[in-house]
Amino acid sequence: MTNANSNKTLSALLFALSAVVGIVAIVVIFAPTWLLSLPLGGEAPPSGAFEQAIMGGIGVLALALAYLLNVAARDPVRYAAVVDALIVMLVAAALFNLYLALTHRLDAYYPATLLFVRVGVQLILVAVFFRLRPKAAADIMPPSS
Repeated sequence: MTNANSNKTLSALLFALSAVVGIVAIVVIFAPTWLLSLPLGGEAPPSGAFEQAIMGGIGVLALALAYLLNVAARDPVRYAAVVDALIVMLVAAALFNLYLALTHRLDAYYPATLLFVRVGVQLILVAVFFRLRPKAAADIMPPSS
């Protein structure tokens, strides 16, 4: 795959991911109780104002991530650091989900098989973004005299 095709593919993936993250962020901000009840089959988990405030804060951070991904999708070579940060974040999230699935008893709240599926999807995304990330930073830097 040539660099131009690779950058177009990366740009399309970043745009799609930014749209998904943005939609989920808005749902997390405005409907945290509904989102938390999805894995439980419609039962609302016990939550108070503190949990909803935490979810709203996470939603704001996710909305900022969606904006960064959208900006990076316009010019992935210029914003290669955003792509690298996304890769690091996906690896950290996969390790955290694996830790939760193996050490904590979350079956009452969240099925462990869903955590393992999330780990697999996150690691696949890591491989895809690592393969497509811009590598030649020297091409965009002017030669020093």
